[in-house]
Amino acid sequence: MLTHADKHLIRSLKKKSERDALNLFPAEGPKVVADLLPAFRCRLLIGDESSLKVLEHTGSTPERIVTMPNSYDYKSLSNLITARPPIAIFEKPETDSENPTPPSSLSLLLDSIQDPGNMGTIIRTAHWFGIRHIYTSAGTADAYQPKVVQSTMGSLAQVRLHPLNEKGLKGLLENMYKENAPIYGALLQGHPLFETALTPIEKPGLLVMGNEGRGISNSIAPYINRAVTIIPAGDNHPDSLNVAIATAIFLAEFSRQSKH
Repeated sequence: MLTHADKHLIRSLKKKSERDALNLFPAEGPKVVADLLPAFRCRLLIGDESSLKVLEHTGSTPERIVTMPNSYDYKSLSNLITARPPIAIFEKPETDSENPTPPSSLSLLLDSIQDPGNMGTIIRTAHWFGIRHIYTSAGTADAYQPKVVQSTMGSLAQVRLHPLNEKGLKGLLENMYKENAPIYGALLQGHPLFETALTPIEKPGLLVMGNEGRGISNSIAPYINRAVTIIPAGDNHPDSLNVAIATAIFLAEFSRQSKH
């Protein structure tokens, strides 16, 4: 039976403060929930018999499963325009925001990326190109908010997020810089991307992508030891590229060079 407390919990997780306090996040729809079930501990799974049956192949065992009648209206619980079961509540993975593990392969560092749509696209793109870890600075959109979770289409299960506080971010960058590990920065004054010999994806390194309006922050810029840029065609071009599109272009070139 779905209790009043269950409904209150699901609705409350629309707020970041509640997701952080409870260490939980919601997901919905058969594709997203099926992909996340093997990767995250599921506290609560809600759906009708048919939507729950298609999840049996995941082999996962949620703490609670609530079977609803086929006629149940999920609108009051859903974060989508068109509500579609199942709905699941997952535990967020444990992370160390002050003492992050340095990357063992090429990883992303997102510097105050604020748009949830960009965040979701970047996570999905990272998964496509085999990037397994994304570090995020304070001010970056919450990867576990409903819009981001849904837009990743399950890629959140394959890409580990590492939210960092100021101390953790500084420590990560200082350690990598001292070891002369490659820290790439997407900067307008950088070396042309397609003329740059890039580190193979399987080797340790960071690609820093800056805020949509301000670019890479002044606190991070001094650590960048490999500035790169995407050269536009001709003179009549926009001032900049969308950060998610730029990330895809960078990762495509890293991937291309890694295979040659």
